[in-house]
Amino acid sequence: MGLQFHLQVFKTEKKGWGLRTLEFIPKGRFVCEYAGEVLGFSEVQRRVCLQTAQDSNYIIAIREHVCDGQVMETFVDPTYVGNAGRFLNHSCEPNLLMIPVRIDSMVPKLALFAAKDIWPGEELSYDYSGRFLNLMDREAKERLHDEKLRKPCHCGTKSYFISCKLLRKQRSLPSLQQEYCKNKITMEGLEIWLSGRMLA
Repeated sequence: MGLQFHLQVFKTEKKGWGLRTLEFIPKGRFVCEYAGEVLGFSEVQRRVCLQTAQDSNYIIAIREHVCDGQVMETFVDPTYVGNAGRFLNHSCEPNLLMIPVRIDSMVPKLALFAAKDIWPGEELSYDYSGRFLNLMDREAKERLHDEKLRKPCHCGTKSYFISCKLLRKQRSLPSLQQEYCKNKITMEGLEIWLSGRMLA
């Protein structure tokens, strides 16, 4: 699942490094994989507890609902081992869609597909929180939009500015992280922290 198009890592104005395409990508085409170390829950917990509020968090939590109400969780961290996919930034109106794909293994590859036609020079992005695909109830959306839990979103899209008006204040990132590391909050709390990369 290597790169299928000519992509370029570049420095953005507010978001650090980013990834853009140098050629046209038609809607529906596979673009790249979000590759990294596949981690168990205890290693994710260890790494999360070592992070500070200033550290970049590349860990992504994928939760798949399978038969009989079972849930499969996969954690991928490209911090030390990864590919160009680690430079993808968040957007509230992304042009990529992440889909778990299995090829000769039960462990999914995190494949990114074009959600629309993408033109040369466009920055590539996906929704870190998964909201692009998953509609949640109001309470869950408010938890994920919590401005104190998240780093600022600099995507600048219309969707971001609309959702900012719905924010509700709750716990701070340091308090959520400390509670998690003391085993006082649920797996759901960790997933909120990981899946949104703490973006507003």
